[in-house]
Amino acid sequence: MKRKCVVVLAILVLMQVLCGVQSAPKAQTAREKKPTILVESKNFFKNNPITEIYEYLYGECPVEFVALPSNGAEREAKIEEIRAELEAGGGPDAFILATHAPNSTYTSALFPDVEQSMADGAFLPLDAYIKSSLYLDPSAQVQPVFNAGKVNGEQVVLPLLYRVNTYLLDKAQMQDPNAQYTSFDALKTCKDDTVLSVLQAHQASWYGAQFTDVETASEFSVPTAENEVADAEISLTGGAWYEDGFTYYAQNKNDTYALTVPNDAGGVTAFVTAYAAVNPNTKCAEEVFKYLELFYSDAVQSDNGLRDKETEITYGALARSNMFALLSADVSTITGEYAYENAELRNEINSRINAVHFYGEKDRKLLKHAPLG
Repeated sequence: MKRKCVVVLAILVLMQVLCGVQSAPKAQTAREKKPTILVESKNFFKNNPITEIYEYLYGECPVEFVALPSNGAEREAKIEEIRAELEAGGGPDAFILATHAPNSTYTSALFPDVEQSMADGAFLPLDAYIKSSLYLDPSAQVQPVFNAGKVNGEQVVLPLLYRVNTYLLDKAQMQDPNAQYTSFDALKTCKDDTVLSVLQAHQASWYGAQFTDVETASEFSVPTAENEVADAEISLTGGAWYEDGFTYYAQNKNDTYALTVPNDAGGVTAFVTAYAAVNPNTKCAEEVFKYLELFYSDAVQSDNGLRDKETEITYGALARSNMFALLSADVSTITGEYAYENAELRNEINSRINAVHFYGEKDRKLLKHAPLG
């Protein structure tokens, strides 16, 4: 369900009092260059609510955007060009990028191993900016996911979207609608054909979620009979669709069973699918962070938008994604007609996250070991 939400005028006025609506910055001279943010595709330029909200609050947006080509040789060439710039002490001032699942058609990324890039110092520590942020409250976020952007206690990456492999099924289709699978071994060897059919149909997308540590996963994930998912005797009826971060097979949303792939430590593994970061070479860190922090505003995270008598911005960029937005840890705080569907379920799944991983090249290699049916 797509939600339309508004922030009432009283809240907006209060926000303006607290935050201060600044006048538009002075026009830049011909010699001045705007800070640049590298984004995943040109789609980011279209009806971008972050920029709209920025201009509503502060005036003219001081940043420009550079997009990676969608794929192929052109993308490879642009990535190599940017890497050379970064090595020489330049490059874009900030990044808003995706991490691609191993079954994605994207074959290259500027940072193919985000976690290793974090450890190598590829991103600027942001704690000083977060401390004075008007919109980003670290304590209000889903802690395991947000903390995945830390290295040695410093926040160097801002996770924006994440994925937990969850499939919503009709209880009436299941042999045991009360089953609780707390280990992957129990799940893959269960006798419920509906469950097994889902695992077989989506193995290319969930494979890897059964591991807490992808570094050691390949050591025991070779395709043997012991690791294979048991065969199902029936096929799923109807196709799947995606909404609010879930994969739906259920036709009756009021009586669903949530099948979440557990990991080898009894919890669930979340995958960061989009993130923002700042280039340590930049001289404009404050300017680009002022833009990036708006991703954590209520207007963007929850689709509440901004609206008064003259302005209407109601498109919540993250809330309308088919992933989980890094929303306030308790999504049930959004109530009434604008409430999230399955808010309790989302909270319950978030409470089970005990491992977080950024999709990358290691996942592609791991998928090659998957015993796909």
